[in-house]
Amino acid sequence: MNGVHTPPEVLTPPRAVRAALVAGNIALQTALHDLVTALNATRPPSAFYDFSLPIDSWVPYVAWTWVIYYFGDLYILFWGSIVVWRLPSRQFYRAAVAYAAMIVVGAGMHLALPGISPWPENGSAVQQWFHEQITYDRNVCLPSMHVALALLPSCMTFDAFRSRAAGIVAIIISAFISISTVTLKEHFVLDVIAGIVLALAVYAIWRRQDRGSAGEPGLANHHKLQ
Repeated sequence: MNGVHTPPEVLTPPRAVRAALVAGNIALQTALHDLVTALNATRPPSAFYDFSLPIDSWVPYVAWTWVIYYFGDLYILFWGSIVVWRLPSRQFYRAAVAYAAMIVVGAGMHLALPGISPWPENGSAVQQWFHEQITYDRNVCLPSMHVALALLPSCMTFDAFRSRAAGIVAIIISAFISISTVTLKEHFVLDVIAGIVLALAVYAIWRRQDRGSAGEPGLANHHKLQ
């Protein structure tokens, strides 16, 4: 319209491409998580670090927060997919790369810095069931990818929906998920901090690249039309 040509790089990619990249990152996280868990399980006890801080002894075990913690899995899967899916073309492709990079870096840290898990000896029945049947990842701790994968899409919510209110709600949800990882004794506080730093670093790099691309010929005109 108005004689303005939309450059190819801002055209919406086919849904099949979006679905493939979103599903690919989910598969990558699952595969690397299982691989790292299996590799760390072969290590002797002396190979693991204790990342506990004095503050960890002050945090009480709150059994009912498993509701928030395991809700986090659904939030990561569904809200993360929705947020990335809604991004414009260039942001979408870079978000897919950012997710993959964060997953790979997290897996590398889990291998390089295997940590002892603070799991409670007498946790809730639901938590014990998940540990035994679904998420036996006792030595995959630093950084907490549960936190990182919840925070990154929360930050991207501001970009995907162009709504400060939606972004703030998403950040609050990710904050509750982060808190539940320590109240449920799934992670130490340092694990959570590392997850936050990882997610914020990836988001900052992604946003910086996006701002840089806004000045490219064709893209600048496209952004002005939004």
